[in-house]
Amino acid sequence: MIQREACRGPQFTVEWYFDEKGKSQVLEYFLELSQDRKRKTLRLFRFLAEQGVLRDQTKFRFEGDGIYAFKPQPDRFLCFFFRKGKSSLRMLLKKNKTNSQSTKKNGP
Repeated sequence: MIQREACRGPQFTVEWYFDEKGKSQVLEYFLELSQDRKRKTLRLFRFLAEQGVLRDQTKFRFEGDGIYAFKPQPDRFLCFFFRKGKSSLRMLLKKNKTNSQSTKKNGP
């Protein structure tokens, strides 16, 4: 069975996105992060799941078109909200330190 939940709290459940083949590029990327970067990312997921809102735009931001970004530096985990109390992590953007362009990995 696929573990879709990244974090569950009283306000939201944050889930990894899996494609029709059962693959999750965003989860695969997350699993390759250092322990420190995983910890920073999960801290943001937990805060949203427990509190229901992240007001600090340096950590969580509305990007437009119903897309929000968790921003544990240097990564961006993009998500959208659907159904009551669920957030799906759909793709990630990694900030390129040499210039302002980003590397994009996403689901369909």
